[in-house]
Amino acid sequence: MIKVLIADFSISNLNIIKDILESDKNIQVVGTSSNGSELISRIKKAKPDAVLLDLNLPPTDGLETAKIIMQECPVPLIIMASKTDSDDEAITAKAKLFGALCIVEKPNQGDHADWQKNNLKFISTIKLMSEIRVVRRNPRFSVLGKKDEKNGLSDRVIPAIKQKVRLILIGASTGGPQALDKIIPQLPATFPVPIVIVQHITSGFTDGLVSWLKNISNINVKIATENTKVEKGCCYISPDGFHTEIDRNLRVRLSSSPPEHGSRPSVSYLFRSVQKEFGADVLAIILSGMGKDGAAELGLIREKGGITIAQDSNSSLIFGMPGEAIKLGSAGYILSAEEIGRFLCNIVV
Repeated sequence: MIKVLIADFSISNLNIIKDILESDKNIQVVGTSSNGSELISRIKKAKPDAVLLDLNLPPTDGLETAKIIMQECPVPLIIMASKTDSDDEAITAKAKLFGALCIVEKPNQGDHADWQKNNLKFISTIKLMSEIRVVRRNPRFSVLGKKDEKNGLSDRVIPAIKQKVRLILIGASTGGPQALDKIIPQLPATFPVPIVIVQHITSGFTDGLVSWLKNISNINVKIATENTKVEKGCCYISPDGFHTEIDRNLRVRLSSSPPEHGSRPSVSYLFRSVQKEFGADVLAIILSGMGKDGAAELGLIREKGGITIAQDSNSSLIFGMPGEAIKLGSAGYILSAEEIGRFLCNIVV
């Protein structure tokens, strides 16, 4: 059962959002609040798996309240806002700065045409965010977008990628969303290579993952669909229940063949599908996760001359998959999640 606490200045909004969330049998609303001043004590008492926080929550605003929450009692935090505010890049950046995982559009009961569809998307996003591990935020930022000198990021020089790259593949499991949060938002809208991701995730959460990544990214994020040609500046997430492969024409092919390493989609299946056709033109990455899905197949890509990366142990929530890849000699580079994002930004095509 996922425990959620809702904070909104409007009692009617609280009731609407509570009804939406509790329409899912796996969600329990463990508390509500209409004032930021009392919210901290309610979080400490209820110990929710996620907090939904209105952007305009009095007495200050939701962002200031978010900053206090992440300093005193860190919890997966989602900001709710109007469509106009949720699309505002400055607000989104500040929310992320203060520790919010994402901004979601507040349910609008007047939009009857897409009411049910939007509610399901809203629910799946909350469920996904509840699984993400968060840490206490120190008030180390004095001006938006400016970090102090000890910001915790690696100062290692990340090399430019001198060989041609036509396709980027990423495999991840437990801890993958946290790693993707450090990687995908670094990429510019003009990113020159398509990205395909297999993320092991609970069934029904994929829409939430796509919505969240789209909200924090400059590139377009979408679910991979049969026969879609993958394009530069786009990131494709493998759908629930199907293996994903990319054919020689850069088109998506979905398969319901048996699971591999207990998973469908499988990282191994995706990696194996491209190593013959694309050879050295592939850049493949294994991120945090339990088990060994994709570890050996990463080595096949390396043998063909492709660029291969494993996430390092310090930035991995679970070091199983990347650790196995490193043990097999499959990884040409071992980098933190933040460094992987910088590495990808050095691609030259």
